[in-house]
Amino acid sequence: GSVGRPQQVYALTDEASTYFPNDFAALAGRLVGQLKETLTPEQVTRAFCAMARETADECGSEELADLPIEERLETVAAFLTARGYLASWEPSDDGGYLLHKHNCPYAAISSQHNELCLMDQVLIDTLLDQPCRRVESMTKDYRCTYQVGGEAALAEHSQSEMITIPIYARSEA
Repeated sequence: GSVGRPQQVYALTDEASTYFPNDFAALAGRLVGQLKETLTPEQVTRAFCAMARETADECGSEELADLPIEERLETVAAFLTARGYLASWEPSDDGGYLLHKHNCPYAAISSQHNELCLMDQVLIDTLLDQPCRRVESMTKDYRCTYQVGGEAALAEHSQSEMITIPIYARSEA
């Protein structure tokens, strides 16, 4: 061999990065923790609601409002699945619908930071352009399920079984 610069230079491709460990969950957990230490609870809530609405805007939430509910559910399920939620939907017995999320992209930190569940609730409500109720949660069940419409089914559940999260209006600055 000769002394000097190497004749070949090698670099990893973007695909190769998936083979190496990352610490995104820990980083995200620390970031959320810092937000909660730095901001007031109301500011934290507003920040997570704003992130949910920004995510909904990526799906074209305003255009979704014009679609029939079943097309909207199909589009929302595909959008959520592309973001790691493995979402599906089905009609419920009372004329409403159930939107299921079989995976949580934040599972590693959501048990310590329920603001992520708030963000998902606002995201679902915004995408479907109506208040929905989470009737199953991965913290107790094997999936998160949201009741969409069908008030009879909502009445069957006691308030203690329901998870209700307030939705804050977007503030115009």
